[in-house]
Amino acid sequence: MQGEIITIGDELTSGRTLDINAWYAAGKLTFSGLRVCRITVVGDNYEMVSQSLKRAMEKARFVIVTGGLGSTEDDKTCQIVARALNRPLCRDSRMYDLLKSHAEARGLEVSPSLEKMAWMPDGSELISPEHGPCGFHLKEGDVDLYFLPGVPEQMRYLMDKFVIPDLLAKCKELPVVQSRVLKVFGLTEPKIAEIFKELKGKAGGVTFGFYPKFPENHIILSLTDKEESRVKKELDRVEGLVEKLLGPYLFAKGEETMEQVVGKLLKREEITLALAESCTGGLVGHRITNLSGSSEYFQGFNLN
Repeated sequence: MQGEIITIGDELTSGRTLDINAWYAAGKLTFSGLRVCRITVVGDNYEMVSQSLKRAMEKARFVIVTGGLGSTEDDKTCQIVARALNRPLCRDSRMYDLLKSHAEARGLEVSPSLEKMAWMPDGSELISPEHGPCGFHLKEGDVDLYFLPGVPEQMRYLMDKFVIPDLLAKCKELPVVQSRVLKVFGLTEPKIAEIFKELKGKAGGVTFGFYPKFPENHIILSLTDKEESRVKKELDRVEGLVEKLLGPYLFAKGEETMEQVVGKLLKREEITLALAESCTGGLVGHRITNLSGSSEYFQGFNLN
């Protein structure tokens, strides 16, 4: 099953805010076996949002839209969607009751701007009414449309607890998606790409992604298949080939960090470490002392 993500907000298109919602949603969907074929970022503009939504529905089986569900003047997603899908705006009684309850709990009244949040496109269903007034679902033909708040914490909660489980329940069969992260130090990205040419024709269906994380380079091996046993076997095989090619430049895998690797080496060799740092703000010492047990080998540092 493939889908699209649309994130809405002038703060995104102006560069004032980083689009972490698209990053989070795409990662969660991909590792659940659901394919994201396109991500679109648009401002709070009727024509742009309408065009993006209609384009997404042409090929996608699901569309996840974030942003524009609040009470301020620039929160226009509900109005735009209603016009784009030719549906009237209706006041949802459950949404209104939730808004009223939240307002009264704070000693407030439901203002016109707050009541605006209760007006949604006809046919909308609240994703999680028991968890507050945020997010709704629409079915347009064969396409599932999920509208989520732009607030990252709220969006992530609804994605994890409701949207992804709902999508997975609608899938008859899902592929197995697995990835491995390999971390390299001492080789440039072009040099790594040159080394990986030796894997041509030997990697099977495993794909490679190269991601600079200065001063490191991270390599992600990914494979999608129907059988979990085959995925694991193939990734193990290709990972072994990559290890031989990278040799000593490969210093860690998965979530392991440079400071963890250094700490293990120091413990194993029974070596202690002291630092003299200049113009770093104590960054190296900070990273090392963030590790539990670092006092066994770290003697301290001098800042200039």
